[in-house]
Amino acid sequence: MNIISESVYKNLKSYLAFRHFVRHAYSFEINSKTIESVLTMVPNLIENFIQELSY
Repeated sequence: MNIISESVYKNLKSYLAFRHFVRHAYSFEINSKTIESVLTMVPNLIENFIQELSY
């Protein structure tokens, strides 16, 4: 039995990969469109993660 769904897992993994990149990259390597897509995804990801843990 999984604690979270495959979908939430994949989204968390994508977010963590992005976070890792940002922590180790120079600011000139960061694409603004990538940041925008992550920022719009995160609120929904957090909500889904909390909902799945609440079951």
